Amino acid sequence: DAVTTILGGAYASNNKEQISDALAFLAKITMITSAIAFLGALSAPFIAQGLYGNWHIGIYAGFVVIASVISTTAYSFTMIVLQVVGRIKHMMLLGLLDQLLRSSLALVMVLIGLKVFGVALGHLIGALVVCTVSVFIWQNIKRAFPIIPSVRGLLRHINNVSIKKYLRFS
Repeated sequence: DAVTTILGGAYASNNKEQISDALAFLAKITMITSAIAFLGALSAPFIAQGLYGNWHIGIYAGFVVIASVISTTAYSFTMIVLQVVGRIKHMMLLGLLDQLLRSSLALVMVLIGLKVFGVALGHLIGALVVCTVSVFIWQNIKRAFPIIPSVRGLLRHINNVSIKKYLRFS
């Protein structure tokens, strides 16, 4: 949420450097939290086995955690940028696609007999599709608004951005 404020101010003042810094900070934090979430997803079957005597529950939980990680990468970044550049209609449509696709796929998977595994798998497949759509939208935003960095440029900038500077603000 703090990045949205920083990004909005940087966009309003046409400050390309600050836009790159804010998005690189968000990318760096997202990578750190994603790594922690992946470790949680990998350990979920063992935790579920210990708590419930059923490691399958952990597999399902792991799928949902991984779907959440995927959903918070390109999708979240694209939603923030859409908001900042004033493409609210596109932002709303992407949000609708995300919820509709993941929920529908989960329901379809259950109806075809995959049970709880189908719910987890539906969320994962939906998150992958929405992530892919988000990358395409980001590329279109980049073309329409050259002040927005490319995904590749953003990833190159991650090592140069200070975490302390933005953590202090947020």
